[in-house]
Amino acid sequence: MKANNAMKRDDSGGVGAKSGFLFQDYVAAYYVFQMLQNKKITGVRCEVTDDIDLLYSNNEIEYVQVKTTEGDRKWSIAEFCEVTKVKKERNKPKPPPANDSILHKSLSCDADNSVKATFKIVSKRDVLNALNYLRTPITERIDTSPKPELLKALNAKIGSFFSPAGRDVEFWLDNASWDVFSSINELELRIYRDILISAHDHGILLNPSRDAKIILNDVLCTLTKKSALSRKITCADNKTYFRKYFLSWFFEEIKILAATNSRLNTKVYVEFSKTEPVLLKFSDHGSDQKLGIGLGQGYEFGKYRFDYIADSIINWMPEILLRPSELADTSREKFFTKSANISKRFLEQSSDFSEFLGRTLMHSSVRYYSNSEPIPVALYIDKDGKTFKEFENVHIVRADSGDELWMGFSSLSENLNLADSMEQVCGQLHELITVDFRLQRKKILEVKENNYLLKHDIDELLDESSSLDDHIHRFKFVMFIGYKSAHLSIEEEGQDYKITQLIEAQENFEKMIEKILNKDKYFSRINVLLYLYPNPCIKTLVSVVRKKINEVIDV
Repeated sequence: MKANNAMKRDDSGGVGAKSGFLFQDYVAAYYVFQMLQNKKITGVRCEVTDDIDLLYSNNEIEYVQVKTTEGDRKWSIAEFCEVTKVKKERNKPKPPPANDSILHKSLSCDADNSVKATFKIVSKRDVLNALNYLRTPITERIDTSPKPELLKALNAKIGSFFSPAGRDVEFWLDNASWDVFSSINELELRIYRDILISAHDHGILLNPSRDAKIILNDVLCTLTKKSALSRKITCADNKTYFRKYFLSWFFEEIKILAATNSRLNTKVYVEFSKTEPVLLKFSDHGSDQKLGIGLGQGYEFGKYRFDYIADSIINWMPEILLRPSELADTSREKFFTKSANISKRFLEQSSDFSEFLGRTLMHSSVRYYSNSEPIPVALYIDKDGKTFKEFENVHIVRADSGDELWMGFSSLSENLNLADSMEQVCGQLHELITVDFRLQRKKILEVKENNYLLKHDIDELLDESSSLDDHIHRFKFVMFIGYKSAHLSIEEEGQDYKITQLIEAQENFEKMIEKILNKDKYFSRINVLLYLYPNPCIKTLVSVVRKKINEVIDV
């Protein structure tokens, strides 16, 4: 028998189905890339409850149903509520109407009373005026006059129908919206825009004709695999693209692409963040709200590594002595060729060298261990005209729940008994927070050069009209205390100094937190980070570092 190798002439059904699945994958990808800007979306889930489930941080799930049917007609209430016609069999009662309309299926996703359910319909075709109420996002619905008529029409079509969680059509209407994307091309363009904007916000310029497409294709491949996993044998997490993993992958990917493109990075602190740490972390104490970190250096050839600290501080000096706009025009290699300007700035900033050294050690620690971006407020303060005290270190630290502002100051103490120094530091913290804090926020807002910073959302923290109490969870007050330790020797390391150093740091942390809490009951609410740096000799540290800087800067 002759084999029939001819393809069917009419494969429109298969092509249509594949086109529909592809459109749905692009819709899922669109919401994945929404996670770049929308911190509330924590995950995009494929083919678990509805076509796409959007997971939110406030225990909300938005159930997205994607409709891909083509045509010139706009969506009507009749089509939206259309159910399968049930045939009546002879000599049997008429069966109840089917509950399989788009509205039935969407509302049926609401099956858990412990979850806040919202709903979305996504289609290629627009809607008629009767459904236009749903085209307005829920949070923007000021005019609710169309609602009663639409609710009446929907109820007339599907009757008394409740979700598994016991909620009705009105609940669905109050929590549902409708998005229209006319084509895959429109979705692509929207996604490319989100990719390019997010990359730019993080200091990276991508090739718009190539890089965005590479990133999108990788995400589509991942989503296709997740969608294909069986609902029965696969847990929901494996079918979910979580925000934290997506962001980690995305930012690594754009760095690789930027390196390939050999583009200059205008976000200056991204490049300078590659600088190695001056001090190494050796302990953590306390909790997130009251956290202590032990920092230190070791011994080499039986001697404490003062020289290493001095050399490392040199590498951090561009950030201390230059404003962001100056950093953008100055590579680290060319930093010391501008000797006249740098010398003048250094002398201005280091009239009290121990203060300058403490600020630099704290700056490098916050930058390295928290991946922060500094706001060099001290460079903008007119010393002669200063009428209020300020935090010497101000940093932006990214966080999913809202970017944080870390504000701090440092203290170096040669006294083996830290009690007096701790008391002084507590008094300084109290004064900085309770006196003229509003003026400090104003100054930070004025000097912040956003063109050279990654995108952030700290301006609301700096708004003078807002209360500190309203944003207290997004401020962190940081103190760096370097002190002479009885357990360290300049010339020779002790046998058990690492153990005693841990114990000493823990004790000093507890004493300091106790003093802070006793100083003001309000301080029980604030977030505190205490850096403790035990050192064999503060005077030697100051001397070695100053000598090294004098050698490389013509002062």
